[in-house]
Amino acid sequence: MSNILRYETGSDVPDILMMDTPEELKNATLVDPFSFTKDVPVLRIPARKNLKGQRSGLAFEGGFFEDTKTMLYDLLNDPRQETPISDTEVEKRLVRQMIELVRRNDAPREAFERLELAPDF
Repeated sequence: MSNILRYETGSDVPDILMMDTPEELKNATLVDPFSFTKDVPVLRIPARKNLKGQRSGLAFEGGFFEDTKTMLYDLLNDPRQETPISDTEVEKRLVRQMIELVRRNDAPREAFERLELAPDF
């Protein structure tokens, strides 16, 4: 059985994406179910890492954006994203909202780490 998934994009994006290899799955573990998995445990697979040791994923999962910066824009007043917002209070408010959304969606601790969020557990 092949470890390649075909993903037809209809664009210039490559249509072959690598799935987990047997080597990557050797360190997988079963963990407690999420609220939406009907009491079925889920498989935790360690994140891939790039050459710099940063967690990485597949291209369609944002895996190639390790070196980007976080930027905020007012899309209603700046739809072309030409003027980034630099407002600590706005950033803090959005981080609090992100933490609440991640919690509400029953995300594992690793999601908070990947997003560099620091919730109180």
